[in-house]
Amino acid sequence: MGGSGPGTRYRQALTGASLEQKRAYLFGIGNVLEIEEAMAGDAYEDMRGRSIVPVMLEGLSGTGIANLVTQLDEYYADHSDQIKRPVIEVLYIEMALPNLKK
Repeated sequence: MGGSGPGTRYRQALTGASLEQKRAYLFGIGNVLEIEEAMAGDAYEDMRGRSIVPVMLEGLSGTGIANLVTQLDEYYADHSDQIKRPVIEVLYIEMALPNLKK
């Protein structure tokens, strides 16, 4: 990984990766979230307020990978000054949290 921060690969993907590569990146994030949920088991509710996992899983529930790719591409296109902002942060703050408030 040498020197690459969170979300670097997706941001690099904005400048040349295929749609499949972007989808794979987000699919991997989804897998990690689901693994964390499964590992928590009965303690899942205890994660609230201490982990991004419940917010991400519930706030992005029902949103397909293709839609996330589109939303992220649009976000970074509309906020070019924030291109270094980590993808996880954008997913969490700009996409998952607002969906929980609906």
